[in-house]
Amino acid sequence: MVTRREVAALAGVSVATVSNVFLGKPVSPGKAVRVREAAEQLNYVPNHTARSLSLGRNNHIGIVLHECTNPYHMEIVRSIEENAVKRDYMVTVFLLENALSDNLNLIKSRKMDALINMSTDSFPEKVLQLLFDDGTVLADFGSKWGVGFAHPYTKAIEAVFARLSEGGHKTVGYVSTLDRLLFSCDERGIAFEQGRRRHGMCPDADLIEYNQSHTVLSEEVGYNGFKQLFARRNDLTAVFCTNDMAAIGVLRAAADLGLSVPDDLSVIGCDDVNLASMVIPRLTSLHFDREEFGRLIAGEVIRLIETRQTGAGQSFGVEVTPVFRDSLGPARRSREA
Repeated sequence: MVTRREVAALAGVSVATVSNVFLGKPVSPGKAVRVREAAEQLNYVPNHTARSLSLGRNNHIGIVLHECTNPYHMEIVRSIEENAVKRDYMVTVFLLENALSDNLNLIKSRKMDALINMSTDSFPEKVLQLLFDDGTVLADFGSKWGVGFAHPYTKAIEAVFARLSEGGHKTVGYVSTLDRLLFSCDERGIAFEQGRRRHGMCPDADLIEYNQSHTVLSEEVGYNGFKQLFARRNDLTAVFCTNDMAAIGVLRAAADLGLSVPDDLSVIGCDDVNLASMVIPRLTSLHFDREEFGRLIAGEVIRLIETRQTGAGQSFGVEVTPVFRDSLGPARRSREA
């Protein structure tokens, strides 16, 4: 195995300079170039264990997911990983829908510098306390534990309600991938309730279909949930969905029920994944830049790691805007009139 001493000899620098280059410490540009060229020539690979001991960290970031089949999650994970690798950090994804307790034990046993929560699962407080006490930066586990990242939906949902109101919609439903309790705390659910009140739409509780199973994929929730909702309320003219995959499930269910979108039913998704503009009809959704969002998360988390801060109480976000496409049109009754 090639050593730092051999790299130093070929580059004409000290062993300490080689260490500083690979630790990311300040080194004159000329020396840094010589060190990297010598390392490449000798096929030198830095010893990660030694590097970790020197830095007091592992340059290891974990991400917890519940639904890896949703493009929304993976588009953000891709950006986080891309930006973390540029800073010499490794990213590991933990899929909590498979063996939750085993994954929690694995998370506790690995010395990660940060853990990012992209799931709706509840974490035992004792697990979070253990990670917090161990110096792990916790992101999106609540302001008590660490930093938060958001893409606020309220203004964008209000803009969609304004468009629905202009189109004569009065009976608007919601198919949620969340259960009743989580829906009542979720910004999308709160904005939906506010929007239909503000625009004088039907406030009936039976226009909301909740999800009681956290093991079902979003598109299945959308498909089955809309069928159940429509069986109760076949007078609805539009439906919101928690995410785009659920909305795509609604599109399929509507077709199976003989409904035309948007002639009989308008459908609105959320997060504007790349697939949203590819389905037929193209899906109206709420857009935010997931590449920018992932870059923001990676940058701020790494900053907290390297400055040894928890980030508790800090929050960062990106703007959300509505994207109106073919799946939203005037209400059926307005056209008939």
